[in-house]
Amino acid sequence: SAPRPSSTTNTRIIDRTTYVAPPVYSSPSIIMAPPVYNPVPGLGLGLGLNAINQIGNDMRDYRQESEIRDTRSQLEQSKMREAELEARLRQLEMQGQNQMSQQQILLQQQMMQQQQAAVAK
Repeated sequence: SAPRPSSTTNTRIIDRTTYVAPPVYSSPSIIMAPPVYNPVPGLGLGLGLNAINQIGNDMRDYRQESEIRDTRSQLEQSKMREAELEARLRQLEMQGQNQMSQQQILLQQQMMQQQQAAVAK
């Protein structure tokens, strides 16, 4: 038998060490705007103050309009109550007049009966 060829295996080991660096963080940089030429100094402040003043005026106007609406509503309610009272007063006066006229009629009838009785005697 024929000799077998011997198989040789070559193994090679490579040993390498890997280093991972931690991430580097930096703080955000501050960006400053250069000064801007302002032909009307104080205009921005004036506009801001005017806006605040206008808001105050609007709030006051709204409050006053609300008070006016409330007063008008109260006035209308008062007028309605007054009209109801006048109607009731007229009704009572008419009832009183009716009673007075009925009483007058009764008195006149009684007087006529008394006169007739006096004449009959």
